[in-house]
Amino acid sequence: MGEQSQQDRGKDEATRGAEPRGSLELEEENSRLREEVARLESELKRLREENEALRRAAAQRSEDKAELAAQLMKEKRAARRQSAPFSKGEPKQNPKPPGRKRGAKYGQRASRPRPERVDRTVAAPIPEACPRCQGPTREERTEEQFLVDLPEPRSDVTRILVGVGRCEDPACGARVQGRHPLQISDALGAASVQLGPRVLAFAAGVKSECGTSWGKIATVLVEHFELPVARSTLCRAFQRLGQNLEPSWDALRDAVRAADEVSADETGWRVAARTVWLWAFITDKISLYSIRAGRGFEEAAAVLGEAFSGVLVRDGWAPYRRFKQAIHQTCIPHILRRCRRILETEPAADPESFPHRVKRLLLRALELRDRAQADEISPHGFAIARGQLKVKLERLVQERPEPEEHRKLAKHLRNELDALLTFLSRLGVQASSWLAELELRAPISTRKACGGGNRTWTGAKSLAINLTVIRTARRQGLRPGAVITRILRSRATAVATELLPATSDAPEPRPP
Repeated sequence: MGEQSQQDRGKDEATRGAEPRGSLELEEENSRLREEVARLESELKRLREENEALRRAAAQRSEDKAELAAQLMKEKRAARRQSAPFSKGEPKQNPKPPGRKRGAKYGQRASRPRPERVDRTVAAPIPEACPRCQGPTREERTEEQFLVDLPEPRSDVTRILVGVGRCEDPACGARVQGRHPLQISDALGAASVQLGPRVLAFAAGVKSECGTSWGKIATVLVEHFELPVARSTLCRAFQRLGQNLEPSWDALRDAVRAADEVSADETGWRVAARTVWLWAFITDKISLYSIRAGRGFEEAAAVLGEAFSGVLVRDGWAPYRRFKQAIHQTCIPHILRRCRRILETEPAADPESFPHRVKRLLLRALELRDRAQADEISPHGFAIARGQLKVKLERLVQERPEPEEHRKLAKHLRNELDALLTFLSRLGVQASSWLAELELRAPISTRKACGGGNRTWTGAKSLAINLTVIRTARRQGLRPGAVITRILRSRATAVATELLPATSDAPEPRPP
């Protein structure tokens, strides 16, 4: 009994001693649970905020996508809307008033100059009676007025009496025919009535540069010059003119191959309802055009020559890089526009993003060129700044940016690395292919007005040849009609030597 009581008392004491230790553990466990609950609540709050931010971003992306889709649809509809193909959107709410500004903002004041030549003089005396009160009048002075007008629309017809005979030598007996300097052909009989060189030059110029149809050209000739002519006659005459000017085209092609700098570009064309390409190779004085079936290196080399060793200013089209002996300059404005298009699709783009840095570096290079050409920087300072820009550019294009469009831009710049800053190492070289793009405007106008191009390859070849001679003459300040007239009136196969570089400066023509 005593031992049992003693054991019971020991258990009671052990139980009483264990109770405080269990309460402490419970409090510690509760404290840990409260901390875990607080942590989870904080994490839940953070996740809710992050979820809300993602929802807002998704909503913003949906709005941007809808806006871009609407803009794309608008552009597609505008491209098919023939009534207003060049619309710039809704008109302004408060447009500027038309006409000249007042005061100092008027601009340069000028008037039509007095004619240097006067063909006839007529008098306009004052009336004998006053128109207001019918009283007598007295003339006080005489003023001058000049009326500049077109001559009376009338075609000029020249009859040429061509002598025809034979050689009196019995061993020869050849037919002999005379030729007047005004003639452009020796054809007689059914082909004795011919269109003169001025008519052909006029029709070729309007067709090549303005894209006017043969039917409309025929209408102008008959209504304004009393010269009835069929559309088919004008078309055949245009092709014969191309044959006469082909030697001049060949000579201009050789001059382009030997040029120090050529700006090249190409645009889509149509021949016999099939897609082909119109190429343009432009120097400082020559505009050379050629219509080819493809857009590759072979077509470009057929005109420019594989061994071209001058400076080739062009866009980023890959076949141009295959001119291994040429010094290349890629079109910087094309890259800047590409950067702007990428940034337009990223409203919240980081100022240190890849397109931003490319844009800043290229603009800095153009600014450095302008400073060097204006002698605002020493040659030594220019060389140092140019080297620094080149190093920065080489490092920049080696990056691998994350967005897909950024990666494509970086890859393009790596391919064009050697052609990016040629305009700094060779001052005077154009940094863009604007000259070729400018000279493509005339045939593009023809393309828009003539359904996309030509019906036959013969017409396409004639167009390229005639347009080459006409645009080259116009760029050199010459009258295309005078050049064409001289060539057509030449008995032998004539070349437009007035359009070629000086003989002392012209190197030997290169083989095709």
